[in-house]
Amino acid sequence: MHCDSLTEAINELKKQGFQYDFNIDKELIHCTALNKDFQTEDFQVAFHQIFDDGDDAGSQSVIYALATEDGHKGILIDAYGTYTSAVATKLLENISFKKHGKN
Repeated sequence: MHCDSLTEAINELKKQGFQYDFNIDKELIHCTALNKDFQTEDFQVAFHQIFDDGDDAGSQSVIYALATEDGHKGILIDAYGTYTSAVATKLLENISFKKHGKN
């Protein structure tokens, strides 16, 4: 799947059942609807895409389609590049390891 905009990605992922909104909260990923905190290790990353909406480094974002071990599927959106959070960096490392067969 490749999307031309962040909005398109959100809509496509919602159609695929990624219904929950995950948010970064300090060193954890939180889901308000589930009232639950997760570690990055609790997720499989089904999809991610980086969006660049301009020349400013602050205009980059990344969307993750995440699935928990117990079957909850949702979306996390974060800044990318200069403003990437530590939690998002761990997710990217997790993706990198899986692509290279180290997990």
